[in-house]
Amino acid sequence: MKRAITLLGLVLVVQIVAVAVLWAHRMGSPTAASDQGPLLSFDRNAVDRINLVDGDGHSLEIDRKKGKWVVPAADGFPADGSKVKQLLTTLDSLKKGVPVAVSGDSRRRLQVGDDHFERRIRLKAGGDTVATVLLGDSAGARRLYARSSGADAIYAVRFGLWEAAPKAKKWLDMSVAGVDPSTVDRADLKGYKLVRKKDDWMLSTGDGKTEKADSGDAATLVTQLARPDVSDVTRAGTTARQDAVYRYTLDLHSGKHVTFSFYPGNGKDSLYLERDDQPWRYTVASKALSRVRKTDPHSLVAKAGKADATAGGGKGDAASGHG
Repeated sequence: MKRAITLLGLVLVVQIVAVAVLWAHRMGSPTAASDQGPLLSFDRNAVDRINLVDGDGHSLEIDRKKGKWVVPAADGFPADGSKVKQLLTTLDSLKKGVPVAVSGDSRRRLQVGDDHFERRIRLKAGGDTVATVLLGDSAGARRLYARSSGADAIYAVRFGLWEAAPKAKKWLDMSVAGVDPSTVDRADLKGYKLVRKKDDWMLSTGDGKTEKADSGDAATLVTQLARPDVSDVTRAGTTARQDAVYRYTLDLHSGKHVTFSFYPGNGKDSLYLERDDQPWRYTVASKALSRVRKTDPHSLVAKAGKADATAGGGKGDAASGHG
């Protein structure tokens, strides 16, 4: 009886070994040695062009011009440098680990072939390609199969396809539409003005009166004016524009004056915004400007006995609401 059990055990061991050998042969992985070296080798500071392509053929380029990242497909609009830096940092930190497979058949099955992939990221410097990675199917939670172009080995790396989406909107730096509220010294609006006096805001109305404004309310309004909440951007047209439906000017610490003009949009719920110092036309929600236009300047006056809990908030950091 014991002999029979021993024989059955040996048969089971042989079967397990056979399955392991067949699986290794199928995956084309002759060894399971771990390599903790980088998946890609490139100089982040030298990269001046990033090309992103998805499995459906959609592509996007992000270029560095005079030290600034821009999106050519969006008429050269500034890219969010922090997002670009994060992408390059993540790519630079990818490690090989244990190879999942090395065969040509596995490339197609795991979607990391030269012509079959979920995402291809190509990095260039001075016109030369310095690194290309093919990203494929999911290999688990926030992990993807990946292969460096020209290499056989396929690895599982920590990366999300959304981190390299070939969509212009994902990379645009929409903060360019506004200014830093803390740099605003004066806001000229229809019928009244807000002027900074150290940490206080003074309100001047059309009737010639000048009164101290509530610091919190003034800071909220100035933040809305300085940071318009834009949803899209295109290069402004060269044709003459109709009269603006609303306009205001912000004076900055630097002595610069920036005028924001709003025009009818392509729908009742949207408007176009243009700055007098930029070639861009932004899309904003009508309701955002409506809040500004409906502000009663007299409601900004500091009320006697009201605790001014946000004194100093006139620097623009007391409110984060966008206009």
